[in-house]
Amino acid sequence: MIDTVIRKKHKIYGEAIEVRRYAPPPPPKPVPTYSNRVFIKNISEKTTKDGLENFLEAKTNILPVGIEYGELEGTALVTFDEDVGQWISLILSNHQSLFLFFLFLPSSSVVVVVLLLLLLLLLLLLLLLLTVFG
Repeated sequence: MIDTVIRKKHKIYGEAIEVRRYAPPPPPKPVPTYSNRVFIKNISEKTTKDGLENFLEAKTNILPVGIEYGELEGTALVTFDEDVGQWISLILSNHQSLFLFFLFLPSSSVVVVVLLLLLLLLLLLLLLLLTVFG
């Protein structure tokens, strides 16, 4: 049945079209992963290489052996001597990602975020007071 349809000539709006059997694209090549490397983005321009190294060492207890800054501003590929995958997952799962967020933000953005958090806290306090004394 399919072969019969393929052999016929087909037109759409008077234009000849080619009908072929579908051939799925080849699967994508696997992307190499490294358990001893971490790609970091959104690094503040004020964050020094030593500061980044000290932070990662403090959080993983493993000294990075290499930090290569990327072509895109604020990115780096950090290499360790051993597997750090579980440490990075632990850092992010322990709600310390907020600290990572602050570490790599420009200092002016940190001030804005802190002010917004304080404003949110004040609004919650006001809501609580209105509920209790309302």
